[in-house]
Amino acid sequence: MTRKATALRQQSSLNEAQSSNRLPRILAKTYKTEEGTGIGILLIEGFDLFDLGVITDTLSVANSLLKEPRFKIHLTSYSEKVTASNGISIETEGRRALEDVSNIVVLAGDAVPRGEWFLLIAALRQKIATGARVIAIGSATRIVAESGLARQGKISTHLRHYHAWCELFGVQRVSDQLISFDEHVVTCIGMEASIDLSLLIVAQECGQDIAQSVATVFNVGHPYRMQSSYRRYPTSSLSVRNEKLKHAMQAFRYAADEKVTTKEIARRLNIGARQLQRLFMQHLGTTPNLYSLQCRLIRAQQLLQYTTITITETAVACGFVSVSHFAQRYRRQFGHRPTDEKRPI
Repeated sequence: MTRKATALRQQSSLNEAQSSNRLPRILAKTYKTEEGTGIGILLIEGFDLFDLGVITDTLSVANSLLKEPRFKIHLTSYSEKVTASNGISIETEGRRALEDVSNIVVLAGDAVPRGEWFLLIAALRQKIATGARVIAIGSATRIVAESGLARQGKISTHLRHYHAWCELFGVQRVSDQLISFDEHVVTCIGMEASIDLSLLIVAQECGQDIAQSVATVFNVGHPYRMQSSYRRYPTSSLSVRNEKLKHAMQAFRYAADEKVTTKEIARRLNIGARQLQRLFMQHLGTTPNLYSLQCRLIRAQQLLQYTTITITETAVACGFVSVSHFAQRYRRQFGHRPTDEKRPI
């Protein structure tokens, strides 16, 4: 099989996983030793201590609830001691610990020390070649973007970096989702999203019941929501510069409680329906109809999570004429049924 054919097959598998009711696995499928699944956390100068605390605490609580070492964490770096963004120094096992793990979490500051850049990229590429999984969090996602480690999927970044990244790497490569998946690379914007990521790891490796228990310990709600829409709307209008497209996106959102057509929105903006379709495909990679559907589904999710109205009332309020069609679309979008949103937290 040619390299191009292999890449196409891998991308097809990734798309299938993301479009179904499950998400791609975060950790690599590796043999679990008696000490648990090895996870190397690679710390680069200036990393965020919050992200480190979230990951280590979440997996540690999971180990405690299971009463067995399901996860084995190794703190690694290119020196014996690394300083976080708040000035606190952390002692590590050095970089040798990376040799024995198949999952590497990278935490970094805004700039990687020049002397470590080439060593870091070479090490990550070598690990990926052996089937390892790289998980970049926060500012470390830029390492993935600049090095080309993620070849197929989009790369997540915080909204404060979004415009600059679109200019540097192209809008088709950048995402403002909390978490994005590639074949061997997962990117996460960090901070509160690190909680989502950590709970998703626990859910995939230990089951939903344990993930629910861990979520309860941290008082952050149930893991189903960690696997749903990773942002409130499909693409933030703040990240769009075309004024016509921005107004169209806002119009679809404001009309999320009813079904509006592309022609209606185009008529309000004094442009043709085909022109509006081209704008959506060019800048967002989707159609106006699909964008409208996503807005209505997100509106439905908010109603189910934060109000007491029934599923039938929610479907009608968001422009769906059939409850069964609403439930089908909802599950396809969020990976679980509307009834799951009504479960006690």
